[in-house]
Amino acid sequence: MTELIPNQKLSYVLLSGLPLRNYQAVVQLSSPDSGVTLVNWTASFHCKYGTGWFWRIFLNHTLSKVAMQLAAAAEKLNPSDS
Repeated sequence: MTELIPNQKLSYVLLSGLPLRNYQAVVQLSSPDSGVTLVNWTASFHCKYGTGWFWRIFLNHTLSKVAMQLAAAAEKLNPSDS
């Protein structure tokens, strides 16, 4: 973890676990409307030539799914009054 702002932002780097180099990510939470939590999860990385297309698809799918689960959990913690 490289930065943490509770309930707002988490930045981290991946040191091992996937065949990627220089993986960096930022997860930002925002609530523009009551009862709604938006998750913006961005990541950048380098990989072996010719495998980038696979890792972009894989990570996009995985991070999208985790972001939706994170948003649902955050909404349960802060239910709207309406």
